[in-house]
Amino acid sequence: MTKAPLNTIPFRFVLLHGFILIALGNMLSQTFPPGFSQVKVGDIYYPTSMDFAPDGRIFCTEKAGKVKIIKNGVVLSTVFLSLPVDQLGERGLSSIAIDPNFNTNQYVYIYYTTAAAPIHNRLSRFTASGDVAVPGSEMILLDFEPLVNSIHNSGGMVFGTDGKLYLAVGNDNVNSNSQDLTNYKGKIIRINTDGSVPAGNPFTGNAAQQRIWAYGFRNPWTLAIQPGTGKIFANDVGEASWEEINDITVSGKNFGWPAAEGMSSNPAYKNPVYTYPHGSTGFSDGCAITGGTFFNPSSTNYPAQYAGKYFFIDYCNNWINYLDLSNGVTNYNFATGLTGSENYIKTGPDGNLYYFSIGPHALYKIIYSNTTAPVITSQPASQSVSQGQPVTFQVSASGASPLTYQWQKNTVNISGANSPGYTINNVQSANAGSYRAVVTNGFGSATSNQATLTVTGFNSVPNATIFTPPAGTLYRGGDIISFSGDATDAEDGTLPATAFQWYVEFHHDQHIHPGPFIPAGVKSGTFAISNTGEASANVYLRSFLVVTDSQGAKDTVFTDILPKKSTITLTSQPNGLQLLLDDQPHVTTYSVLAVSGMKRPLGVIAQQTLSGTVYSFDHWVHGGSASQTITVTDNNATFTAVFVPTGTVANCSASGSILREYWANIYASSLSQVPFNTTPSSTSQVTLFQGPSNLADNYASRIRGYICPPASGNYTFWIASDNNSELWLSTNDQPSGKIKIAYVNGYTMSHEYTKYATQQSAPVNLVAGTRYYIEAIHLEGTQGDNLSVGWRLPDGTLERPIPGNRLSPFTGGQGSANDISVSITSPANNTSFSSPANIGITASASTTSGSISKVEFFWDASKIGESLSAPYFMTWMNVNTGNYVIKAVATDNMSQSKTSQTVNIIVTGCITPTITPSGPTTFCSGSLTLNTAASAGNSYQWKKDGTAIPGATASSFVASSSGDYQIKVTNGSCVGYSAPLKITVDNSLKARITPGGPLEFCSGSQVMLYANTCGNYYYQWKKNGADIPGANSFTYVATTTANYQVKIIQGSSVVWSALVTTTVNNCPGAKAMNGDSTSTIKPSEAFHISVYPNPTTGLFSFDFCIEETQHEIMEIKVLSSTGEEVYSRPPVYVSGCVKEKIDLPSSLTTGVYILQLRIGNRLENTKLILSNGK
Repeated sequence: MTKAPLNTIPFRFVLLHGFILIALGNMLSQTFPPGFSQVKVGDIYYPTSMDFAPDGRIFCTEKAGKVKIIKNGVVLSTVFLSLPVDQLGERGLSSIAIDPNFNTNQYVYIYYTTAAAPIHNRLSRFTASGDVAVPGSEMILLDFEPLVNSIHNSGGMVFGTDGKLYLAVGNDNVNSNSQDLTNYKGKIIRINTDGSVPAGNPFTGNAAQQRIWAYGFRNPWTLAIQPGTGKIFANDVGEASWEEINDITVSGKNFGWPAAEGMSSNPAYKNPVYTYPHGSTGFSDGCAITGGTFFNPSSTNYPAQYAGKYFFIDYCNNWINYLDLSNGVTNYNFATGLTGSENYIKTGPDGNLYYFSIGPHALYKIIYSNTTAPVITSQPASQSVSQGQPVTFQVSASGASPLTYQWQKNTVNISGANSPGYTINNVQSANAGSYRAVVTNGFGSATSNQATLTVTGFNSVPNATIFTPPAGTLYRGGDIISFSGDATDAEDGTLPATAFQWYVEFHHDQHIHPGPFIPAGVKSGTFAISNTGEASANVYLRSFLVVTDSQGAKDTVFTDILPKKSTITLTSQPNGLQLLLDDQPHVTTYSVLAVSGMKRPLGVIAQQTLSGTVYSFDHWVHGGSASQTITVTDNNATFTAVFVPTGTVANCSASGSILREYWANIYASSLSQVPFNTTPSSTSQVTLFQGPSNLADNYASRIRGYICPPASGNYTFWIASDNNSELWLSTNDQPSGKIKIAYVNGYTMSHEYTKYATQQSAPVNLVAGTRYYIEAIHLEGTQGDNLSVGWRLPDGTLERPIPGNRLSPFTGGQGSANDISVSITSPANNTSFSSPANIGITASASTTSGSISKVEFFWDASKIGESLSAPYFMTWMNVNTGNYVIKAVATDNMSQSKTSQTVNIIVTGCITPTITPSGPTTFCSGSLTLNTAASAGNSYQWKKDGTAIPGATASSFVASSSGDYQIKVTNGSCVGYSAPLKITVDNSLKARITPGGPLEFCSGSQVMLYANTCGNYYYQWKKNGADIPGANSFTYVATTTANYQVKIIQGSSVVWSALVTTTVNNCPGAKAMNGDSTSTIKPSEAFHISVYPNPTTGLFSFDFCIEETQHEIMEIKVLSSTGEEVYSRPPVYVSGCVKEKIDLPSSLTTGVYILQLRIGNRLENTKLILSNGK
């Protein structure tokens, strides 16, 4: 356990991505252009976003679920809105937007994370009534998909000049989401104010696709819109290298994540307007772009040079920069040394910039004045401080440089107090009074308001101790960690649970994520470590305990919990191909350190070319589907993918034509209404990838078959039609793998390929000699009609339309969804499981025409897995408490699908056992009894190092050997596992002397010296380097001044103890503790220990006094931070004033210990800090 400095108390987590830090809250030295300064507007706890009402009120959101209003410069005491939210990681109340028509409709839009399972983000609209929300006015506009992870949550919102609401959604730390157009994650969406789909969005399909405006984002933290032009920028927080500012004004663009971070040479991706690298050298780099704003207020007193600039802010390096977009893109610095951990920046209607600082939990306004004389911009605050504690007053001022400062007490100058801040390190009663600062420059002076210092009585700082988890505990992903602690206070005694607050930090590299949330007011409990999320092994957890006494004094301690690690290695046969880990490609052989218990996506790129040979994925050596999720084990593991050569023209030969199908009399308004799964009116073969023009009205057609690329590389496709059409391409020769790559939503002239951006596909990598399924579907209303498809080859050659020598007709059957049979066979309806549940789901599927390509499994609308071959089975992992409705969808090789019956499953809560040891978990020999709570109906199985111990089936177990012990408790279908408890039995040969009393004593007295015992030891005591004849016991009585040492022999092994020095004084009374033998100390009536030096390297002294007439038994113990005894002495009688030395065992590690001294029936505990070991 470690004592935490006051400025690292973890009250200031910020909500980002992989770069979430603790803000220290220190007042930094801000640097602005001449005339600029910042003013604190108000205190907002964990601020996340803001927006301005037309009347100037500022609506501010707090992560914990509150919306507060700042009105006329004051934070209103009554909150506008308070919502229950999940606060894990970046979750919480993320953003707010005021309706453009607020004056008439009073609408406020909120994006937040629900507190109830399944945890997901929600966009709701509330109605304001004055300064509060109308109770019950929430209108849910959108419920987003359930969250898998606690980071990459984003949530920036703005209204466009078109009146539509734009919302940024993070990818939930699942990289594949960013390119998946079937969900909201990693996207910018555009909606009407009632949540519906507006006209003009670029994509069609399911509910998510219709709302998507742009995609390919990682964690687009904030959005900004430029008044007048309507230009919209998205600020996307990067991963390892680059922060991005992206222009999303034009719809339908792909911004490249996870394949691209920063600038990309891939023409399929839209590059950022501006990027800056990760680093800590100054305003040219940073770690996370947390806000941006176009500075285009209707009026401002800022100099004209800032009009139209794009200001943006970085979280880590505490700066504000701006972009000049008038002639290219040029970056300039505006401010440095900001208050700490900046999050969000916005242009106010008053023409000033506003920004949040998480460090001091405050909103700041940046103001400009061309006045040269000083102006106070931030006043010192009155404070009430306990005697003995520090206090700091702070003032800020603007004006021409240089500014000088003079602090005054009761209007009298304080000598040497000439800085913006004035600190009194040890406040006493005489310091009470009024303080103010006089700020002066060559043009005049300004005097701050007076701040009153009130000094209350002395109040000791409380003493916090963490018992569990002990420092250095190892964890695995998915573990349940038990925590416990206690605290005492000189005035209050043992502090109650209400004085306790626990925090957990998740450290990654040099940055920190908020860890698992622990509610306030508990002395013990458990928290779960996620087995998904951050994949890096350069991580650990830090558990803080903060206790507060009745007068507000705090003590903070922490322990570190370290990950169990192993190495993952990816190989392929042949070596040198690419495999996917966490959706990122890696060339084999590839090795990476990983945290045990973490779940990692593993996959392949199905077809690849190596040294001119085309290879196709065949199987994993360890089994499983091509794409799967692995769990990192404690042992190093290698995953090998086997590929087989396909040959350069293995399965592709063009026949010169492609199949065209025609359905007459189709009166539909969209392609989704066309019955393509029915028998067509007619079929034909066409020798170009196009249909006839001006054929008829009210019909539908489909052209489908196989395309054979002549060379490996990137191909771009186009489609043209009158009316609507879609172009689909498969990743292989099966229709089940098809993906929509281009479409027309309207009409074009024949072979007009550039009317709409959506007519052109992104570049698609195709392998020479490989056959790919392709289809174009088409719907004609009235008047003209046409359909054609073209492509561009890797060498730049255009073939529009695609000629027959690249094509062959579809050879599969027509098929129908009615031919498919699918049902869930296990689990049965209403089956119950215990949380967290791993649920095996089995389905049967067949078809009378063709074959089943895949069976997908869904919970409501969310896909939870799939199986590609019979038996169709998946395991749904770590399902939390709740009721779930699941179904299976079978798809055949002709893309026909059918849905099974629904099955309801119930997941109930489960027990989480803990282990209580009967004594210290490290001992020399013997045994230790481990206990868990006994309860009727429970059955028990003890495990050691993960293996069940035969016969260990009671609620207690006697451990006598080293290892990690764990208890499994079963009650019916409910199964729970404790966290592992490490037992260490250390019987290695050591020598140590423990004095049985003071080593300094009066002539005629003595002290008993004890050697450690363990096993069959032989002892030889030495005095001043010489053997003491006959001194061969584990004890020896010392009566004279000397250096003593003990030699311990076991077999052929010999070890020596450190020297122990005794000092005998000739004293008629008690020896003076200051070493003056001519004076006698008068013992105080109080019993109080003085320890010095403290911190200590292991050798320290302590003294105390009791009444000379008393003869009390003294017992000495030193306890670890977990309460384990690490040092003790046998009891001795003492009286008067006692001075004692202790030399702690050299095996003790750096940390906080407790010196426990019992005199008679009195007990004193003193904190002892061991620094740098021994």
